[in-house]
Amino acid sequence: MNLWEYAYPYPIALRQFIVKQAFNQFDKDKSGKISAAEATKLVQTVAPNTTEEQVRNAMKSLDKDQDGELSKDEVSQLVSKIMSGGGGSGGAAQ
Repeated sequence: MNLWEYAYPYPIALRQFIVKQAFNQFDKDKSGKISAAEATKLVQTVAPNTTEEQVRNAMKSLDKDQDGELSKDEVSQLVSKIMSGGGGSGGAAQ
C-alpha cells in the first residue's frame, strides 16, 4: 500500500498534509518550487508505481508558467491528477 492509498479514504485535509510534507522534503532550497525531476521523485514517493512518463504528461498542463518547476499547489494538483488516472498511459498502476 502506498501513502496515497492510505490517505485516500480520509478527508482532503489529510491528503493535502501528506503532499505538503512530501513537497517540503523535496524543496531543498526552500524556494517554494521543485524541479520536474524532484516532482517525479515526490510523486513516486506518494504513488510508487507512477512512471516518469505519467508525471511528464500531467506536468504539461500544470506548469502554468512553463519554467520546468512546480509550486506546492501545482504539485498537489499533479498528485491528484496522477491518482485519478489523468497522467496519461492509463493512470497510476495500483
